[in-house]
This record gives sequence, C-alpha cells and structure tokens, in this order.
Amino acid sequence: MGDKFSRMMEILNRLDNNSQCTPDSLASDFGVDVRTVYRYIKTLRDAGFPIDYDKKSHSYRFPQGYSLKKGDLSPEENLALALAKSVLKGMGADVAQIITGVEQRLLKKPSKLPRHIILKDLGMTQKVQRYFLELDRAINWRKQVWIKYKKREDDLSERTVDPYLIFFDPQERFWYLRAYCHLRKGMRTFAIDRIEELEVLDEVFIPQYFNLSEEIKSTFQAFVDAKPVNVELIFDREVSHQITRKKWHSSQKEKLMRDGRLKVTFRVNGIREIKHWVYSWLPFVEVKKPKKLRDLLVRELQNSLKKHQ
Repeated sequence: MGDKFSRMMEILNRLDNNSQCTPDSLASDFGVDVRTVYRYIKTLRDAGFPIDYDKKSHSYRFPQGYSLKKGDLSPEENLALALAKSVLKGMGADVAQIITGVEQRLLKKPSKLPRHIILKDLGMTQKVQRYFLELDRAINWRKQVWIKYKKREDDLSERTVDPYLIFFDPQERFWYLRAYCHLRKGMRTFAIDRIEELEVLDEVFIPQYFNLSEEIKSTFQAFVDAKPVNVELIFDREVSHQITRKKWHSSQKEKLMRDGRLKVTFRVNGIREIKHWVYSWLPFVEVKKPKKLRDLLVRELQNSLKKHQ
C-alpha cells in the first residue's frame, strides 16, 4: 500500500505541476506495466480527482484552474482524505455522511472576502458574496452545484449545474454565473442574486470545451441564451459623436451618412439586452433592423404614452 500511495501521490504532484504524465512514462518511472498505471488513474478518479486525458499529447492532466492546494491540507493529506472517503462510502450512508462532514469542516473557507479584494462598489449583498465564494470554490474544483433558482416571482426551480464562469455586467451592475444546466441540457446564464439556495456537491464534472470568451463577447450585456441577430440603428447628428467615443460591442460597425447621421450595426444575442440600451438614446435613435425590435419598441412606447396622457 505504501508504494501504491506514494506512486499515486507522485502522479498528483506531476499533474499539479503541469508535468507530462503519459501512461508509458509513468510505467517506466515506477517500474510497473501500463495496466497498473491505468488502475492508479482509475483509483484517483474514483476518489474524486478530475483527471483528464489529452489525446494530442497522450498525457493526463488536471482541468485548467484545478489545484491540489485545498484549504490548509498538504497534497498527501488531500489524497489520504479522498481515498478514505472513497473507501468508507461502501460502509453505509451514515459513515459516508460523517467523512463528508469532516471534509467540509477541514476545507471550510472564511465567509468574508479576502482583504485584498474590495467589492463594495459592485453592489454585492451578503448573500451574493457568500454564493460568490462558494461558486468560486466549485469552479476551481470542478464540483457540481445544486441551486434553487427564481427566474421570476412565479418560476422557482431546482437545478444541478456545472459551473464554468462568474462575470459582472457593469451596465446592469449584477453578477452572473455561466454554467451547464442539467435540467435544460445546455449552457445557461444565472443571475446570482436570484439564487435562493445553493449547495456545492461532491460530484466532480468533466468540463466540456466551450469557448466561453467568445460567448461573452457576443453578448450586448449579460444575456447569452438567444440566437444571434443583426441590429441596424440610425443616430441623429446631436449624439453621433457620443456613440463613436466608445466601442459598445465587439461587432460594432459605423458609417457616417451624408446628412450627418450615423449608421451603427451590431450582431448580438437576441434583442432583450440591446433594447434597454436603445431606450437610453431615445429620442435620438431610430431602429431600422430587425423588424421585431422596431415593432416591440413601438408597442411599448405607445403603452407608455397612454399611461401618461
């Protein structure tokens, strides 16, 4: 057992240091056959370590962002705890619950944000701060998360998600979670302040390869879950210089018209977010495309006019 433990510890240390870990090199270094290496990897995966296999380099690796640095435990203590948890699970639910409780107490993080991170001006409530820290831990450790989510006042659902990314929308001033939702079978965006309850689960997920940077880049604000649409706007001369002072979206294109007005086009995910932005430029903007955005603004403005007459 001593040799097996030390070899698995060596595998974890190499993975944590981003060293190459091919089955052949590990077998050669340990003086064992490749099948034995496969058994070591299986044991580590069963113990909860998220070990991926890169087909290009033929090497094992940890997911990006994962580290053995867990609480105040050493890598050796982490491995011993993980193996104990894996073995004791077979001894009944009561024993498994006890070892899980021990792990949670050992790895519990402080409820306050670190001193070097100041988020006062970002409008974080205490609940959002608490969930922010829990989600950060889940993302780093590739742990699934159970949430009770309130999309609307009359729409409360329970979901299990694989968390990938936390981001802040400076215009709406809200924090969002980008995650794979097992209920909807796809990537979804969740407003963290709308999460009613949250629990980091023991289950480790294998990350899928989404281009998250490109996903966020295509949004106008925070709304990702919609089909791309082409938007064409015409701005009056009075505000055209204000529009050109800033790049509002990565797809933004501008063309100065002969009469001094400015044509601006975007390709964004859906019309919900850009609609609010267009409202902020009324009455100095005209929507040309798409028709559904133009019609929506007309209906809403007519309803507002009736209320103010």
